[in-house]
Amino acid sequence: MSSVSISRNVRCPQSTSVVETNLRVAATPNGKLAVRRIWVESNDRCPDLRQKICSRLRSDGIASIPSPWDAKEIVAPITVERICRELSGDGWHARLALSDFDGALDLHKPRELHAASGLLQKLLIVALEQSGEYWWLSETTRHWYTDEPVASDGDVMLLPRLSLATCELNDGRLGIAYDAGHLLCTKPTVAQFLSDERSKERFEGLRGRALGRRGTLIYDTGRARRSKCYFHDFADRMTCGSTSVIIVRGVRFGSLLEYYQRANPSLQIRRDDPVVTVSFEWGERPVLVAAKLLRLRLRVEPASLPKSMRCLAMVPEARRAFSYAKCSPRTIETVKNAGFSVSPGLWQPGESETVQLTPPALLFGTGKRLEAPAENGRKAYQRYFRDREQYLREYGVYRFNPAAARDITVVLPRTGRGWSLETQDAYVEGIRKDLEQLTKKNFTLRLESAETAKDIARLLKPRVAGTCLIVFDDRELGGAGYYLLSDELRDWTLKRAVRNTVQRAWERIRSERDPQRRAQAEQNWRDMIFHTVLDLLDQMGVIPFRVDQWPYDACLAIDVSEDRRYCALSFLICRDPVAHPGRDGLWRYLDCWTKPDTRRETIERFQLAEKIAAIPEALHGHRLSPLKSLLVLRDGHECGDEPRAIDSGLDLWKKADVLAQGALIDVVDYHKRTVKDLRMWLLAGREAENVLEGRAVIMDEYRAITALTGAGTLGRFGTADPLLLVTREPGRIRRAASGVFALAQHNWLSPKKAYRDAQPMRDADVELTRRMAMEVRGLR
Repeated sequence: MSSVSISRNVRCPQSTSVVETNLRVAATPNGKLAVRRIWVESNDRCPDLRQKICSRLRSDGIASIPSPWDAKEIVAPITVERICRELSGDGWHARLALSDFDGALDLHKPRELHAASGLLQKLLIVALEQSGEYWWLSETTRHWYTDEPVASDGDVMLLPRLSLATCELNDGRLGIAYDAGHLLCTKPTVAQFLSDERSKERFEGLRGRALGRRGTLIYDTGRARRSKCYFHDFADRMTCGSTSVIIVRGVRFGSLLEYYQRANPSLQIRRDDPVVTVSFEWGERPVLVAAKLLRLRLRVEPASLPKSMRCLAMVPEARRAFSYAKCSPRTIETVKNAGFSVSPGLWQPGESETVQLTPPALLFGTGKRLEAPAENGRKAYQRYFRDREQYLREYGVYRFNPAAARDITVVLPRTGRGWSLETQDAYVEGIRKDLEQLTKKNFTLRLESAETAKDIARLLKPRVAGTCLIVFDDRELGGAGYYLLSDELRDWTLKRAVRNTVQRAWERIRSERDPQRRAQAEQNWRDMIFHTVLDLLDQMGVIPFRVDQWPYDACLAIDVSEDRRYCALSFLICRDPVAHPGRDGLWRYLDCWTKPDTRRETIERFQLAEKIAAIPEALHGHRLSPLKSLLVLRDGHECGDEPRAIDSGLDLWKKADVLAQGALIDVVDYHKRTVKDLRMWLLAGREAENVLEGRAVIMDEYRAITALTGAGTLGRFGTADPLLLVTREPGRIRRAASGVFALAQHNWLSPKKAYRDAQPMRDADVELTRRMAMEVRGLR
């Protein structure tokens, strides 16, 4: 592939605009941070013993972290004068002693800078915990909540969330990030839902029982730490006083009431309080808890919320004000006492630390090329994204899968309950028209009628498998029901559309009298049809468009599901179409398998190496010309022996001449969910606005935050949410950021919008979501 310009800076006069982040800079006067060294003596050889000790010390108001120097010590701020000499927990015991010699973390050494970042974060956490204003959920100490809702509607409320994080910057500096968010939960406790059958049915609906969901609960025992658990079952006619004997951590209690009275009498649990059974992540079996101490955590799409509660997004100006407000004088004083100085304002990286990545040129049908934006401005970027749909309609898809059938079965509801023949005909004709316009080929649509999943399975199972579009009633085929049907018809390619969505879109056209609103309704109808067709084509293996040139020959994405049950590999070859025609220049691959060890994020070394090595076998004899460069993305970060597994798999590629011996390989940690506290915006005068898509801030030679969404396509009520990219090798971050941004333009399902993920990572994530949904845990 010919050389590619991977980035260019946006050079704006300082008086006009400047990039600003939500980070405050923390530094030390001489680049060193004095710390107290604490020796640890224990017979316990558990690898996380020091972490357990640090957690126990935090409850005493002492911030500490495992030492970067010695495996038998921890370090704490220099201000610590005394500590508890003995600590013990579940199965462990340790003696602590202050060292006679203090230490100093050198912030110009990466390992010690990382340790200083961890210690700074612990200081902030201790300050929040001691303030008494916030509580945190057991899954992470980075997110803190208050019980005062910002909005409520009926039995649902929206609680504010404060997120904090620290990160390393250039020149031995650290950044402190504050960001805002929300947590959606029920206002009533689970006990209040048990008051009558109607309330119990409401609880079942909110937890998503019909969709196969267990229901995530928040267990409040009056402490700053609240536990996350999962609903298991109702304990009908059982109360705290009638549970009989229970065993907690090897201690016998006559009843659940006796346990609460002895362990936490301030909760004021009564004999007749109802109970339910729940499952904790740390437990092997369900346990009984008082239902009054539980609330249901909700996961609902913003569009499904009442209008009064759709305040989830924040404009850049509001986030900027939040970042200033939450770094209180008390917090700054705590950090200063530990030896840090804190900047009065938010970090504005210099011109050498920011880069504006240019969107790549795109190729469509007949080789038609959509050029990159000619200039760095909102209008030019909006035109670039808007033209992608126009080019698709005019020139067609880049590549139609020759193996894809052009005979599509469409399963429709029976007429009635608002579903008319007029609606059906308009929808089917719209699908057919867009299919033929985008592919420049003729299609046959075969119409069938069915209502339930059983009807659809009975209809399709005897037939030769092909492509099917199902218009379903979400009451009959939502959530788990659809994925069970997908499993039963696993040889079919299925695409679903929601009946109510189609009906409402058509009814708006028919009922609207105002010309302007009617035109908008018609546009919404066309958009719905268009996106359905794109999703259908994507599942058929069609490539709507592709990037022309980018800094690599191929990309390998590695992901693990949220429940750690599954792993996925997604692979994409994308290189010069002239020099490498056909699959040699563009090829997609996806694999998903069950993970043996669900306790850890780490993928088993030999299994991962074998899965990577087996990817070229899917070409079934087609011989690739050697790849000269490769981008490897690991969602989250490389764990355990994964680096060795990746290297072993790629070495086998080299032996098979799939990968060139001197190939350039960049391995990147891809943080899309685990690090969501970092933000950036463009400061013009006193006003903050979104940066353009592709703006990157280079934090050091390993790290960059990159905004894949931005002002060109982001709504005016939201703030760009960047990714954090971390390279394995120094000096590779700019090229890696450019590669990720280019692959995010393979946004085939909604071309007029910018996606927040590179296409191979999106493919892996979608497949993992599908596999988790097919588990349908809790379905009865």
